[in-house]
Amino acid sequence: MPRIGRAVWSTLVGLGVVLGHARRTRDTIQYPEEMVYLPPRYRGRIVLTRDPAGEERCVACY
Repeated sequence: MPRIGRAVWSTLVGLGVVLGHARRTRDTIQYPEEMVYLPPRYRGRIVLTRDPAGEERCVACY
């Protein structure tokens, strides 16, 4: 009897996992037709800036 109960319980847990994943939204897009919205500041150029004396600043010192 305990083996049957354990089998039923594990089946219900597995079914719960499957149904939980089925309710989630899909993250897949159809790339050439649908473009992902990226905020304007998401991608930027990497530029090595210079201080007023003309020396290169470190990348953290904009």
